Amino acid sequence: MTLGDPKVPYGLWRAIEHMRKGEKARIMVKAPYAYAHTETAGTVEYPEGWTEGEKKKQLQTRRIFYEIKLISWVVRHDLLGDK
Repeated sequence: MTLGDPKVPYGLWRAIEHMRKGEKARIMVKAPYAYAHTETAGTVEYPEGWTEGEKKKQLQTRRIFYEIKLISWVVRHDLLGDK
């Protein structure tokens, strides 16, 4: 995953950017920073089976919990902004 990618819930990558290598964390992301975030609402990717109907509405209105272990990272500097 790429931090700042609009396909990833905003609150998730904001939490991961503060983790250390090898750290395990249980991250709780409130609805306004997850699938209901105003800036990424149209681009965020929903989990398989949660893309429509009542399940999609649940993701947009409830807190989401993630269990993450940061194994490694790669630092990339995109000076020109062309990815």
